[in-house]
Amino acid sequence: MKRIPFWDRVHELLIAHKISRKNFADHIGMSANTLQSWMRYNRLPDVNTGYRMAKALGVSPDYLVLGEDRENTEQRLKVLSAREAAERINKRRTETT
Repeated sequence: MKRIPFWDRVHELLIAHKISRKNFADHIGMSANTLQSWMRYNRLPDVNTGYRMAKALGVSPDYLVLGEDRENTEQRLKVLSAREAAERINKRRTETT
């Protein structure tokens, strides 16, 4: 089964930001197993979860769904530091444990 572009973009952003799937799942309030299952079986998240995913990754929901948006996400991605996104997620994870 071919992976849908939504998950390709999520996967690429996780790699770019050096964020593990587990840390990402924890940050958006879901289990790592659920995230892995959705990615494996091409299940799209509900709107609220998709929104949380986009914001955690520093992009717009339009970017995750369509690969483009009116907010110039691609330009923002060039400016956004991968370390800043990873530190934001990892810091929040540390604060909750």
